[in-house]
Parts: sequence; structure tokens; C-alpha cells
Amino acid sequence: MLVTRALCRRRVQIKLRPPGSLERGADVNKTTITVLSVQLAGMGLLWIPLLQLGGTRIEVSNLASLFVIASMPLVALPHLRFPPVIALLYVSLFGLFAAFALHGGEGLSRLVMAVVSTTAALGLANLKGLTRATLARALVIAYPVFWAFFWLSAQLAGQDLLGGTLDYLQTLNRSVFVFQVLRPTFNAYVTTGDVTYVASTLNGLSGAFLVFFILSLACWPQGWGVKVVCITAFVTIFVLFSSSSVLPLAVICVLAAIVWIRQARSKVGPVLVVGLIVLGLVALSGDLLAYLALNIANDQGSRAARVSQYLGSIDLINASFGFGHGYISIEGHNIHNFLLFSTVSGGILLGLIVFWVMALVGWTSARAGWRYLVQGQWQDLAICGLMLFFLVRLSAGGAGGMPAGPGAVALGLACLIAADRQPALPSRGLKNPPSRRADSVPG
Repeated sequence: MLVTRALCRRRVQIKLRPPGSLERGADVNKTTITVLSVQLAGMGLLWIPLLQLGGTRIEVSNLASLFVIASMPLVALPHLRFPPVIALLYVSLFGLFAAFALHGGEGLSRLVMAVVSTTAALGLANLKGLTRATLARALVIAYPVFWAFFWLSAQLAGQDLLGGTLDYLQTLNRSVFVFQVLRPTFNAYVTTGDVTYVASTLNGLSGAFLVFFILSLACWPQGWGVKVVCITAFVTIFVLFSSSSVLPLAVICVLAAIVWIRQARSKVGPVLVVGLIVLGLVALSGDLLAYLALNIANDQGSRAARVSQYLGSIDLINASFGFGHGYISIEGHNIHNFLLFSTVSGGILLGLIVFWVMALVGWTSARAGWRYLVQGQWQDLAICGLMLFFLVRLSAGGAGGMPAGPGAVALGLACLIAADRQPALPSRGLKNPPSRRADSVPG
């Protein structure tokens, strides 16, 4: 009788296990793994052109997005769900379509690619069978593929990627690293003889590594493969030092460290690790401060150009407050802010819609970050980091800040994880019961 009751109880527990199970040995959906792997591996390959369509260059990253869209009938939920952020994005993008069409049609090709990226984000948000194990396996598959393409590009360009990086860290000559190592690597597949991809392509590359870092940190207990992804992605982001990636990286590291220290069963390990990190930083303080100062100083020119764009866009908004100017550039570049770009292009009403989008993204990220501090669930860490990165790309990204590349992937995955997130067990503050400690990100 006791054995029968035990078996029945075990059967009920398995039946009631949530679809977003966090157990390392949880079942995985192979189709979902395939779609996630393709999208993750291709999201940062922004410098590998495949063909030209009507003045628009189709790259591997676009092909990965199209693959997700084509797979939606196989991997999406039976009833398509529209997260509010993505629905509002569609409204704003179609508002831009109308504005561009009314003012001559220039810029429509860029807008088409933004709609493709947003649709791919919608496909990711509707994947079925997501588990922590599924996500971890996709990361371990996609990350080496992504690195292989990057390494192959450097080989085709005749660049010693490792040697160039070590020379850069030794000499701190960022101009040589960016313009003589990275830019030739980005143009390895260009056959026209012209420099097609500029050095700012590293922003998209760094963003892809940030998405890998956030997801692998959230999946930290899932094996050594995920840990390798997390550590190497962190180091690579620090070397590339793109501001749009370093800011979310710092926020996520602080949140994870706070929760890890406060949830640890023993305080000796965390205190020892933090002490060793502090000692290491002190030992390297001279070189480290020089490295940080160099990269911050080199980014001042980019920030000054953005400020000039923002001031110019305010004048344009005042000149045509109601209906906008259509597609327009300032000093030869698109306005690096989705809110200002939309307001200049389509008027104040479209600007209000985009403001609503950005406010919703910021609120979702902040709420998830607070929830993670209180409850320690891995989903909240991922949602906070991914949404924060997407907000930064909307606020300072190229091509008018429109959704594209790793930023759009981050949005789709954040919506997917938020939909799969299970309610937390009741607890007092941050001292979680043992049954929920597996949801945190232990060291």
C-alpha cells in the first residue's frame, strides 16, 4: 500500500511539473532547439552578405530571421500570442511605412528589414517546449558555430585574431585593433574591392555576445558547456567594449552577484571569491584603469555625434510637429534613436506610440530586475538583461534605432521567457527554500 501511494504521488508530481521545468535532465524539444540554434548562431553575423535585393543587402543574420519566420507553423504555439511590446512595434513600423510613402518612399528597404526582424522576434516569442535545458543545449550548439564564422572571416582576411587581440591589450592601441584587425575581418567576404562594412559593425557583434552571456548566465547550472559560453562571452564583450553592450553587462553582473551572495548556503565561498576579485582588480588597477579610460575616451566622438543628431532632430520636430518629414538623415547618418527618428519621420503621434514602446520595455526590464532580487528566479534575470539591451539599442542603435539583429532576438527571447515564467513559491525576502535555489544563478 505504501509503495502504491508513493508511485501515485510520484506520477502526480510528474504530471504537474510545469512546462518550463528547470531540472537539468528535463525533456527537450528538438525542433525548438534547432530554431533557437540557427537564430542564435546567425544573429551576430552582420558582415556576411548573401545577395542584394533592391539596394538592400541580405546577410546571414537576415537569413536566420527568415528561417525562424518560415518555422513558425512547426514550432509556434497553436494560438499565436502577440506580446504588447511586439504589437506596439508593428503599429509604429507601419506608421513609419505610411510616413515614408507620403514623403517619397525613401528608406522603405530599411523598414522592410525591421519588419522582418520584428516578425522573427514574434516567432521566437511563440516557440513551444521551452525549458532551461532546451535553452542551454541551443547555446552550446550555436556558440561554437558563431565563433567559427568569426574565426573563418579573420582567416579569409589574413588576420591573426588572437595575436591582434593580445597586441591590443598590451599596447592599448584601439585604433589599430579596430581598423586594422576588425574592419578587414568584417570585409572578408566583400568582393567589390570597396570597404563595405564599417568599424561600427562591432556593436552588433558585441550585442550577439551579450545575448549569449545573459542566457548562459541564466542557465549557469546546466553544465560546463554553458559555463564556458558565459565566461568567454564576458571576456569578449570586455575586449570589444561597445557601450551598448557594456552597460547591460554591468547591470546584470551586479544583480547576479547580489543574489548569488545572499542565497549561498555558505558565506565563505562568495566572500572568498569576491575578495580574490578585489585583490586581482587592485593588482591590475593601473592597466585596467588605463584600458577603461582609453575606451571611454575613444567613445566620446561617437557620443558627440549622437548629441549633435539629437539636437538637430529637435529642430526638425519643431519645424514639422504634426506630420513629420519622412525619411531623413542628419550629417549623413540616420538618427540613432528610435523615438526621435520616428517623431522626425512621422510626427508627434507616431512619436507617442514609440515612447509607449520604450516605456513598456524599460518597465518590463526594471520590474524583472526587482523581481529577481526578491525571488531569485532565473527567468527574471534573463528578462531584465535582454529587455535592457533592447532598450539601449532602441535608444542609441544605428539605422534609426529600429529593431534589428541581436536586439530583435533579445526582444523575442525575453517575451518567450516571460510567457513561460512560472509563479514563484512564497518565501520571505531573498532567503529561498532549497526547492527554489535551483532557479537562481549559483557561483
